[in-house]
Amino acid sequence: MSQEEFDRLLRWLGPDRDSSAKKYLESHERLTRLFYLRGCSRPEDLADEVMDRVAKKPPPLEPSLDQIAVLLGYARNVLHEYWRQAPFGEDREPSEEPCMDETVLKETLSRCLDGCRDRLPEDDRHLLLQYHGYEPGGKIAHRQAMAKERQTTLNALRLKVCRLTSVVGECVKRCCESGSITGVQ
Repeated sequence: MSQEEFDRLLRWLGPDRDSSAKKYLESHERLTRLFYLRGCSRPEDLADEVMDRVAKKPPPLEPSLDQIAVLLGYARNVLHEYWRQAPFGEDREPSEEPCMDETVLKETLSRCLDGCRDRLPEDDRHLLLQYHGYEPGGKIAHRQAMAKERQTTLNALRLKVCRLTSVVGECVKRCCESGSITGVQ
């Protein structure tokens, strides 16, 4: 990217050079993390590509546009191109970190999920298991019956389950990152 394009990108990111430079670095880091979590072997290069494409967008780069949405839109396109060029099954440039064996990954995930679910209060744990334990074709009726049994609305039941799922999901994430269920709430 040229200096002019880079300057235009910085003006789009923030009102002054210091805040826009900080925003640039934060955005680049977020994009790198996104590509890493999607299994890309060169996440920094792909984040650079996104920033280059945004910088080369013909002027004026609308300051009113949601910057995150714009960056994610470009990231989605770069990610699709990456996947087209290196589909699963073909040789890819090896990642810097070794991939975890699929069996080990499943075991770790299962252990973390069980441990995190067991840390919930009994009523919440039962609610989660019951909510997702329906017969094929009977999901709606099952959940309506649950709401009636709990004397609440279907929407309130969904919100409660959504919150519990979020708590368990965060716990599983921390557990998988640390490799231990201890100290995870």
